Amino acid sequence: TAVMLLYARPEFNTDLNAMNTVSSSTVAADHLFARVWGNITGKNYLMISAPSITKIRRLDDKLLDKIERDRQSGLLAASFVPAMIFPGAVRQSENFAAWQAFWTPERVRRLKKSLLADSRALGFAPGAFAPFLNSLRLKAQPPAPALSPRFYSLMGISRAATGPGLVQFITMTPGKSYKARTFLDKYQVYGKIFEPKFFAKKLGELLFSTFTRLFIMIAVGVTLLLFLVFLDLRLTMITLLPVIFAYICTLGTLRLIGHPIDIPGLMLSIIILGMGIDYSIFFVRAYQRYRSADNPSYGLVRMAVFMSAASTLIGFGALIPARHSLLHSAGLISTLGIGYSLLGAFIILPPLLKAQFAPRAVSLPRPDKMSADIIRRRIIRRYQLLEAYPRLFARFKTKLDPMFDHLPVMLKDCRPMATIIDIGCGYGVPAAWCLEYFPKAMVFGLEPDPERVRVAALVTSNRGQISRGWAPAMPPTGNKAADCVLLLDMLHYLDDNTLTALLEKSRQRLRPEGILVMRYAVIPPGRPSWFWHVEDLRIKFSGMTPYYRTIKEVNDLLLTAGFTVDIHEVSAANNELVWARAGVNT
Repeated sequence: TAVMLLYARPEFNTDLNAMNTVSSSTVAADHLFARVWGNITGKNYLMISAPSITKIRRLDDKLLDKIERDRQSGLLAASFVPAMIFPGAVRQSENFAAWQAFWTPERVRRLKKSLLADSRALGFAPGAFAPFLNSLRLKAQPPAPALSPRFYSLMGISRAATGPGLVQFITMTPGKSYKARTFLDKYQVYGKIFEPKFFAKKLGELLFSTFTRLFIMIAVGVTLLLFLVFLDLRLTMITLLPVIFAYICTLGTLRLIGHPIDIPGLMLSIIILGMGIDYSIFFVRAYQRYRSADNPSYGLVRMAVFMSAASTLIGFGALIPARHSLLHSAGLISTLGIGYSLLGAFIILPPLLKAQFAPRAVSLPRPDKMSADIIRRRIIRRYQLLEAYPRLFARFKTKLDPMFDHLPVMLKDCRPMATIIDIGCGYGVPAAWCLEYFPKAMVFGLEPDPERVRVAALVTSNRGQISRGWAPAMPPTGNKAADCVLLLDMLHYLDDNTLTALLEKSRQRLRPEGILVMRYAVIPPGRPSWFWHVEDLRIKFSGMTPYYRTIKEVNDLLLTAGFTVDIHEVSAANNELVWARAGVNT
């Protein structure tokens, strides 16, 4: 990469000819034709318009004066203006004055003497040149010759396609000192100009600048989108590295082989960016999910990326031998860009991802130093390598949910716990809190959603075991009696029979001195909050029925299941939530 970086300075070719599909032999034949017969495509065209032929001829007179001066300066080599044959009134007066100034009496006398002598010797009649000689002695300007409509097409004049009036096309051949900008500044005041080479150059520059801006906008947009998806600057940069590597190596290779970046190559650079980012995203998200390159599922993703890139490389690689410049350039640049993107994904990403997702050891403060803020930061740290949604969920839940202020109160006076069961553990935030609050505890969770099971298992790591299942099932604990069973924010999902069975199983799994901690939603006495309505609608839209119970109903269920209720009160922070703590009735 360092070597390629030295040669990665791009060279651009904005010539539109780079976009044609003509073979090199045809281009050579075209150049030969131009050298022999002249370059018929190298002329400039000026279109002027006027309401009448009289005004057309006046414009021709002015143009002819300017063209004659520019031919002398070398700006133009040749041109034809109808005023050369059919001058207007102004031009005719100038021509007549020049005619009279040139044919002085002395010149007329010598011409007449020489012409009469030579014509007699050649056998011409005595008066054969009389009309010409008489024209040399004209004192009054003859009338301007009329331009008949039958000569319009010959003079490049035609009726306007829309509306009344006439249009005229004048051709001009550039000279040795020709400069397109100077030519345009001088002649664009007369009408519309078509300058093929300048037009092609400006169009090429426009296309190049447009696609350059488009490429920059897409690159910035992709970077922002990646950051919004990952919400992790380091992971965003890791994802972009193979693409950056691909562009550096592609530019370096093109410079080494002497192939500039043409317009087709610039257009394809956007496709290369998109495909290269795809490869990186697949690798990064797969590693983020499976956490090991040895995982069989990660191997499937890797093989899918390879097959996708290989099929694309075969398609673009087949264009490289093409004799047409457009196809050859498209095949070469695409093959290099996609090939280097694939190489970067397979070589650069694995070691970086392994380092990024390696477990990080955290020194555990002594229990008397485990403040609420320290616990919160340590919980968030457990989620820092996960996807954005569970990471944000944990951050906002620990910050906004008063649960973590009440849990220490509910667990006050409890001995250090070793085994905790969390029913409906979700993404594992309460489980993570328990692991931080009780440094030697193990958490066994139960959750029906497979994605949440995966996240909770990663969060609890080797200090937890998360199973997928529905209440009233209980997670396996390896014949260990539980010190605590957590039923947090999940009672309203269960009907009475299921809840009764769950409470009975919870009592059976608890130690004699174990406790049951619950938080459940109730219908508030006043107007429910918008959050309560959102949760209620979410449950109904998912096809389930919410079961809201009063404090007395839950208390009766606990007593029936064999619990002794120690605490049962409405949350001070939210009157829509109720906390309960119960011990086993021995």
